[in-house]
Amino acid sequence: MAEIWIGFTTLDDQGKARELAAQLVEQKLAACVQLEGPVTSFFRWEGAAQQEQEYRLTIKFPREHLVDLERFLQKHHPYDTPEWMALPAERIDPAYARWARRSCLSEQENA
Repeated sequence: MAEIWIGFTTLDDQGKARELAAQLVEQKLAACVQLEGPVTSFFRWEGAAQQEQEYRLTIKFPREHLVDLERFLQKHHPYDTPEWMALPAERIDPAYARWARRSCLSEQENA
């Protein structure tokens, strides 16, 4: 069974978040992306405390897509220093894991 991972990133614009989520699924880098928000983020940037409204993407993907997904985010994420964290799903329904893996296969791999 493929190892499924969950990744998180945030964006400051709902439209950009929707676009990025759709691209990840369309390009089969992710099986599912959930958009949540707005959420309020508290952080330090360039030495000053900040508070911003952002939109969180929760990205579910097979482990073998991790490097390509990270490259995609580096190229397409609007932030200079985007939040990106990913971790393996410790427990996952086997049927969901199979679906997630198949969702990210190319046409040839699915044949």
